Amino acid sequence: MALGLACLAVMAAAAATAAENDPAPLHYQIERGDKLDIKVFNANELSSEAVVRPDGKISVPVLDDVEAAGREPEALAAALQAAWSKSFNDPRVTVVVREFATRNVFVGGEVGADGIVPLLNHMTALSAVIAAGGFQSTAQLSNLVVVRDAGGKPESMKLDVRKVLDGTAPDIELAAFDVVWVPKSKIARVDLWIEQYVKHVLPINLTGALQYNYLAGGM
Repeated sequence: MALGLACLAVMAAAAATAAENDPAPLHYQIERGDKLDIKVFNANELSSEAVVRPDGKISVPVLDDVEAAGREPEALAAALQAAWSKSFNDPRVTVVVREFATRNVFVGGEVGADGIVPLLNHMTALSAVIAAGGFQSTAQLSNLVVVRDAGGKPESMKLDVRKVLDGTAPDIELAAFDVVWVPKSKIARVDLWIEQYVKHVLPINLTGALQYNYLAGGM
């Protein structure tokens, strides 16, 4: 109970600080599952709609598969324009995200209710745990782990929640499809833990991109 109240107090203080000094919003990066509207002026036959596939790529006329996930719409438009310019005269390309993919994170381990948590703007590891029911009394607060897809390979970050609560360390802002894991015991080697535990026990797939298997009936 005391830990839960402390977490709520820290979150309230952080919200008040953000209201006074809200940082500039991050530029949106295209996600897997986003639906894109691609318009090409001076070459209308190239205009199309495309859904970003699980491998992060899209299929567009004339070109081979193009990497889209992780790019800002303006950057993708520039890449398409440069590629099409080799075969077409002065194509002017715009990319608009028409539909956004569902943005979630997975929270598991020693929490109240592990599972999928909708990713809100500027959600942090601590606030995701609170959304999953808070910490159990058996939680190892000094070894929270966030696993993120880094171009098809899992990237891990460790967080000492105690330092976040006392204001001596920053929280980790989450990205879509992150995995937040609260262990019961200390994790000495995160890379070994990912290989032995995350890949074989958690209901997620770390091959190519973080995907939650049970969303497709795997759990």
